Amino acid sequence: SSKIIDELLKKTLNKYEKFIFIYHKNKPKIKNKKFKFFKFNFTKTNNVTSLKKFLEKNNCKIDAIVATASEKLIFKNFFDVKREEIINNINIQTIGVYEILKSIKDLIIESKPTIVLLGSEVLSSKPPKKMLSYIIGKFSLLGFFKVLSEELGSEGIRVNMISPGIVDELSNSFPEISKEMFKVNSSLGKLVKVNDIVNIINFLISKKSRNITGQN
Repeated sequence: SSKIIDELLKKTLNKYEKFIFIYHKNKPKIKNKKFKFFKFNFTKTNNVTSLKKFLEKNNCKIDAIVATASEKLIFKNFFDVKREEIINNINIQTIGVYEILKSIKDLIIESKPTIVLLGSEVLSSKPPKKMLSYIIGKFSLLGFFKVLSEELGSEGIRVNMISPGIVDELSNSFPEISKEMFKVNSSLGKLVKVNDIVNIINFLISKKSRNITGQN
C-alpha cells in the first residue's frame, strides 16, 4: 500500500498541517517536516502511549484516518495454510486499527475525523483460490467497518471502505492467469490503477462527501 500512500500525499500535502504514519514493518522512505512516524507491531498488543502523548502535546485535531495496512499475499492451498498466517492477517488488517482507534477515543470523538478503510473486491465476489488467510483478514475488516460506521455515525463520524480488485501497479505477486481472468470478469475489462483508488480516498476525506458514510 506504500504506492497508494505516496500518491495520496501528492494530492493532499498542502491541505493538512501534519501527517502521522503508523507502520508495521518498514518505515516509509519519505521525508518532510510535516511527517511523524510511529512503529507498531500489529501482530501483538501494543503500547500506544507515545502516539497518544504526541497528539495531546501538539494539541492535534484529526481530520482524516486512512487505514491501508495489509499482510503480504501468500498463495497456498487450504490444507497448507498455517494458523498463524490467518491470525497475522486479522491482526494487521483489523485488530491493529481497532487498537489505535480505541487508544485515542476521546480525540476521535472530539475531532470527528473521516475514516477510510482499504478492503478488497474479494468481499463482494467469488473468492480466488489459494488466498485463504488474506480473505479471512479482509472479511474481519468488513465486519469491523460495518460496526464502526453504525456506532460512530451518531457521533458525526463518517466511516467508508474502498474495495478494489487487483491493482495494476501492485499486481506483480498475482499469477498472470488471475489477472487476465479478473479483466475478463470486469465490466470495464481492465485493472484498477493506484491513482483511481487515491482519487476515491481523496473524495471520501473531503467535504464533498460529507453525507456519505457506511458505504463500501
